[in-house]
Amino acid sequence: MSAQIKIELTGQKILVIDDDVTTRRLVRRVLETKGIVVDEAGSGLEGLEMIPEFQPDLVLLDIVMPGLDGYETCREIKKLPGCVDLPVIFLTAKADTTAVVKALSDGGSDYITKPFRAGEALARIKVHLELRTLMGIHKDYIKALRKANQAKSKLMGVVSHDLKNPLVSIRGLAEFLGDGVAGPMNSDQVSIIQSIFSASDNMLALVDDLIDYAVTDHREDRKESTPTTPNDLEEVVRSAVTLFRFNAAQKEIKIQLKDQGRLPNIPFDQRQIRRVIDNLLSNAIKFSPPQRSVEINLHNGGNTLRCEVADEGPGIPEDEVPNIFLEFGTTSVKPTGGEMSTGLGLSICKKIVESHGGEISFRNRPEGGCLFAFTLPLQAPVEDEILASC
Repeated sequence: MSAQIKIELTGQKILVIDDDVTTRRLVRRVLETKGIVVDEAGSGLEGLEMIPEFQPDLVLLDIVMPGLDGYETCREIKKLPGCVDLPVIFLTAKADTTAVVKALSDGGSDYITKPFRAGEALARIKVHLELRTLMGIHKDYIKALRKANQAKSKLMGVVSHDLKNPLVSIRGLAEFLGDGVAGPMNSDQVSIIQSIFSASDNMLALVDDLIDYAVTDHREDRKESTPTTPNDLEEVVRSAVTLFRFNAAQKEIKIQLKDQGRLPNIPFDQRQIRRVIDNLLSNAIKFSPPQRSVEINLHNGGNTLRCEVADEGPGIPEDEVPNIFLEFGTTSVKPTGGEMSTGLGLSICKKIVESHGGEISFRNRPEGGCLFAFTLPLQAPVEDEILASC
């Protein structure tokens, strides 16, 4: 989209607010020669009463007037429905810097000094009308994008949920056959079953990421929130470690949880934070070579609890670090066991942690490998918008 737009002055509506009738008539005459629709008000109060019905595209406003002066009138104009972006150009005989600064700080878009010079005035008016038109186009464009994004998230969520059930069945049946429940199989058949199980497992991971992405995106757009209750972060981490020890054992990777003593319970959405921990642990295992270690540390930082997940993998090239928290962001680093990476997990983690008032970070370890960490505040922020569980 072009950053500039040209408009015709013909048909534009301008309200002139000035207590001096001579000035109003002069301004009207100049504007009407360009086809501009003009109306006049002799005071700030009268102008405020006219705006809702006249609905001007721009206001020319005198500063020195009896009753409401131009500064106060401008402030009141900006409070009217739909007028926060209405351009107001001050008409002033005051050319000193203080008056100009005050005019602009009170909501003015520009100023024109008296005596009224037609060429300069029309040029300034046209610029601000073009800016207002451009802002309107941008707002409509943003609304359309937001609507399309909501539709995309809804479709993604529906499709992902519909895909999950048959995938769970395929994986379950593959596991069932692999256990020999339906009868003995030869080595080739076992290999095929293992491939089916692995492929369906990878697809389930993708579907889970898509569902979480759709949920977090939907919650952000609608600014939905849910109350959080005090939870034990260490208990949630231990539960995740127990689950992932089986996956880690397949690559002979050892998961170590450092005991930091008793940590206080803090407010968080247990399902969402478990999603963060699962993702960080899964990535640490996924990108670590066999026979290495993954270490988890929990720290009480006074105002926050900090969870760190460190691996002994290859790390991430420094020029690719900015990509890791982007939606569908990927790097050149590949999983060491052929696992699949969607590029969504870390962006989801970032949204979840930040919605809790926390921060997520990354650094390459000097001794090799990556360290991902996130913090959660001991007290929930007053205006927190925690992502609700789906």
